[in-house]
Amino acid sequence: MSILVLILIISIIVIITICLLSLLIILLIVKHGDPYKKLRNKQIKNKNNIFFNKNKILFTIILGNKQERIDNVNNLISKLKTKFDSDIEIWPAIYTKPCPKHLDKTTKPNERGLLLAHKQLWDRFIVSNYDTLVIFEDDAILSSEHSIELLQKELLNMKTHLLYLGYKPMLYSGNIIKPFSYPFGGGNLWSKIPFATHAYAITKNTAQILIDNFDQCGLPVDLYIMSLYDKLDWTTVNKPNNEKPSFDKGLFHQQTKFKSMNTNKSNF
Repeated sequence: MSILVLILIISIIVIITICLLSLLIILLIVKHGDPYKKLRNKQIKNKNNIFFNKNKILFTIILGNKQERIDNVNNLISKLKTKFDSDIEIWPAIYTKPCPKHLDKTTKPNERGLLLAHKQLWDRFIVSNYDTLVIFEDDAILSSEHSIELLQKELLNMKTHLLYLGYKPMLYSGNIIKPFSYPFGGGNLWSKIPFATHAYAITKNTAQILIDNFDQCGLPVDLYIMSLYDKLDWTTVNKPNNEKPSFDKGLFHQQTKFKSMNTNKSNF
């Protein structure tokens, strides 16, 4: 048998094999669907959603010792459980004295304790196996009957590393904050950004930035996060259609009728 005939036979066998394999792939796609469709969908979703393959969410609620706050938190937990099967934990508030006056940047006695409580949560989160941390303070209340349902959608489609779930719209310049409606000057020195920490979600990216810049005698936690607005990748939730009238915005408003938490109980 000549070499040319041998080459011809081998070529025919290769062509037949390729055809058979192609036919087999077509039959598999017809029967089971495109095996690469899910992978392509993940790749597309990854471009638009940083949480395309992440679903481990931890809800943490900072709770003080007043009964009205305890009742409010129990109600919030019951609402969350109607839509989420994620872990929900209670974190005790910290009661502490302010820093020495020459170091202290807070304006109220209980602000340092709240700052330290948030810091503890960031520290724990950064070494955990959770992908998203949602923090509520014990005075967070639903702004509408659809807040929990909308929260599901917001967390699923979260595209930034810090999501304000409830906030007050403020003007910010340096360490000075004012409501949007406040008369102001200074042109571009003022920035419009959200203000409040009664309800927000973060990734480990944001947690690390907050930890790296932390000062235990520093600004109150809401103003501290606000001061890093140019370093953080943040956004706010969409406004619910039937949101209760309030200066607060978002899915969760802040209950202002609660009594202040007890302070100065330790030398932390």
